[in-house]
Amino acid sequence: MKKYTVEVKAVGKNLKRLRNEKGISQQELADLCDMERSTIVRVESGIYGAGLHVLFAIAEVLQVDIKTLFEGI
Repeated sequence: MKKYTVEVKAVGKNLKRLRNEKGISQQELADLCDMERSTIVRVESGIYGAGLHVLFAIAEVLQVDIKTLFEGI
């Protein structure tokens, strides 16, 4: 489904920005979230619309409110 492509890409962009601000690599984030690095890569690139469980785990590790991942949408 390509209906939300712009929004999914925006979440990925926000994730990448937040991760970089925290100085965490994709692999470190993946390890801390107990997921594969490929999942982080796909979310950041906007080719994977992550489920809420993934987004909540990422927000928790980055110590941000989950709504921060949706800024600008």
